[in-house]
This record gives sequence, C-alpha cells and structure tokens, in this order.
Amino acid sequence: IQYLAGDPRLTPEGDVWVPDEHDTTKFEPSARGGNLWPYRGRYDVPNTTPDALQLQQLYAGMAAEECTAVVMEVSSHALALGRTDGTSFDIAVFTNLTRDHLDFHGSFEEYREAKLKLFRELTDPDRQRAVINLDDPEAHHFIKAASKVPIITYSMENSDAAVYAESVELSLFETAVLLKCPEGDIQAVSGLLGRFNVSNMLAAAAVGVALGAPLETIAYGIENCEAVPGRFEMIDEGQPFAVITDYAHTPDALERVLLAAREIGARRILLVFGAGGDRDRGKRPMMGRIAHELADVVFVCNDNPRTECLQQICADIVSGFPVELHNAHPEANFNWLQDMWHTRHTGAWDEMGHTLELQNDVRRYILEERFYAIRIAIAMADEGDAVIIAGKGHEDYLDWKVDWVDRRKHWFDDRQEARDTLQRVVPLQEAGVDTRNLPWDQVNR
Repeated sequence: IQYLAGDPRLTPEGDVWVPDEHDTTKFEPSARGGNLWPYRGRYDVPNTTPDALQLQQLYAGMAAEECTAVVMEVSSHALALGRTDGTSFDIAVFTNLTRDHLDFHGSFEEYREAKLKLFRELTDPDRQRAVINLDDPEAHHFIKAASKVPIITYSMENSDAAVYAESVELSLFETAVLLKCPEGDIQAVSGLLGRFNVSNMLAAAAVGVALGAPLETIAYGIENCEAVPGRFEMIDEGQPFAVITDYAHTPDALERVLLAAREIGARRILLVFGAGGDRDRGKRPMMGRIAHELADVVFVCNDNPRTECLQQICADIVSGFPVELHNAHPEANFNWLQDMWHTRHTGAWDEMGHTLELQNDVRRYILEERFYAIRIAIAMADEGDAVIIAGKGHEDYLDWKVDWVDRRKHWFDDRQEARDTLQRVVPLQEAGVDTRNLPWDQVNR
C-alpha cells in the first residue's frame, strides 16, 4: 500500500521537494491588521520529525538521488512515539535540555527520558558516536546513556572538552572564533551571530571530529554556513538598527536570545513575543519575568493561540511582571496591563487612551494583534537598537481558531511583516509622524 499521508515534501515517487528559492516567503505580501488571511505558505509540515514510514520513504528518495548523508532534528515527541524506530543513527548530538513540552510529557524528568532514548540506542562503538555539550547541566545524564560508544565533548567554558572555544569575538554582523580540537586549531569567521551560535559551531565542529573530517573542511563549513531561517535571523532593509526574528518560545531560549542581543552591542532591546495556546501554561509567567528583566521595551502579543483564549494567554505572561510594575499606577481603577480594546467591553471608553498612556510610562505594552505589535516596535526603534521578534521564527502561519473563520491556519510570516514595516515606516517618519510613543502623533503639532 502506498503511504504518503499527504506529506507535501514528497512526490508520489518518494522524491524530496526542493524549493525554487532559498526563502520562499520573501516575496509574499504581508498580512493585514484585523484580518486573518488563508494560509498560502510552502512549509506546511505538521511535525518536526515525520513518522517511521514517512522517514523510510524520505530516506529512499534521498538514496535514489545519490544523497549520502542525512542531518535531522529528532524531537522528544518523535522518540516517545516511536517515529524514529527503524532508523539507526551514526552520530547523536546533545545540545541542551530546558523546560519544554511538559503538556505532553507531564514532567521534566519524563521529557529528559524521551531525549535519552536516542543516546541509549547507540551501542556500536565501531560505527556510532555521541557528541555532547558539557556546558549543559544535564550533560552527565547523556554521557551515561551513551557510555557504550566513543563520546566527543564540546564546550565554551570547560577547556577539558575535546572541542573548546579558546577565543570568541562577537559583533552585530559577524562572529570570529578560535576552536581547539584534538588534531589542531580552527580559526573561522562566521555570519552566524550570538554566543549560542558559537555553541552551535562547536557542536558542528565536534561532529566533524567524530567523522574524521580534515580541520580545513570543518573551518570551511563554519564560515560558509548561512543563517538558518528564523534563528536569530537579521532582517536588513538598510535601517540603522537591528531587526531579528527568532524561534525562541521557551524561557531558556528567550533568555539566550535577549542576552545575545545585548552582548553583540544593542543599545536598547525592543521585544515582541507571546506564548502558544493549548501548551504548557507554567512557562508563560517565566517568560514574562525574563522579558521584563532583559528587554527595555516589551510587547506582549499573540503566538499561535490555537483554541485557547488569547486574553488569558497574555494575562498569564503579564503575571510574570514584578508586583512593583503592576502597582505602578495605583490611581488607575481598572486593569491597564491588558490590550486597550478590552476596556470597551466594560463601557470604559475613556480608559482606552489612558491605557496607552500608562503602558507608555512603563514601556510594557499588551497588543494582542501581532501585526500591530511588530510594526509599532520597529517604528519605535532608534539607531543602535535591536528589535527582537520572538516565538515563531521560520513559521509562516498563525494557528488560531476564531468563531468567525472556519479554519485554524492563517498566513503570517514575522520576517515578511518586518520587511514590510521597514519599507513603510521611514516615509511616515519623514512626513512628521512621531512613532516613539503610542498613539502616534504629529511632531510639534
């Protein structure tokens, strides 16, 4: 029986779909505020890791095209549900383990157990290798799980690691590294930005060491690796500040991205983010706290609400803001840390504008429409700032069930929305519109 299950990456012959351009969304139009557009993207893939039968079909298609190696992300869901059964990995890489997917696994310990399964299945010391990040506090669990095969460690902090970052130079446009390896040193300059990407370079170099690749080959790979879409990806339209999209949707990932932006020299950080619906609610206040502590200006908005109430998701995030912020305006007899449009349901029309004034004062905005949050954040940025749009990264859709639309998936791409904004905001500012606060106003009116 032919098995396809509608996977858009495969042709009926099992061949792998190849995009016409490197970024298939770049020339798509932006969305429209207050509207939900039909999904028209080309990355409509339901799972990080396909199921076991689809994987074998993918492998067969790749082999028919004379592909000799496969690099894949293996999710904890895939391991727990047996999607990689029948796949024997030559190298398994452990990068880090932080809180995620607890709605599925139930506890952090069960989440870790799912990940460990990949390393316990490494049993052939002649063929298989494990690559493990010593900088992660969970590393010892993975070292024990992979004890039957040779282990190559890497680290930015521990000089005893097989692959170690001897020196790192970070900037807003490139990263220079000197890596110590068992066979010698690697010097490379990469367009990948941020300290966490140095850790990724170390992981890649350690895989190269495990494969026995020449050092010059490893260096060439590091220097010629392009930025992964939606992973600390710069959106450049010639503006004098950075606009960065990133997939960070957990507390740890959000913290790493914000610290990276500060470390590469951002004057101010303006953060746009939300949290997914029908997922682990416990991480929302944690993300709210991290956003408040590490960003200068914060915009809380939607991020795949799915079937959950968007107002409640935002409230969960805002609950992570400190008590001092919630009590910053005791004279206000209404909830001013919510989207201003909700005040109309209480009949307090006069409070809508007052809500913006109070949020301006603390530079913490709740704008449920991601469309507007992105535009207002970019319009508010000055030279040397960094606008971080976090949570969705490469995704070109919103997963949002609303009563008046008979579909869940809607077209929306953070990268394209950022490009559209950068192209439109300059003419507005040149025309005398002051975009530094909400609502926008005429300069010296």
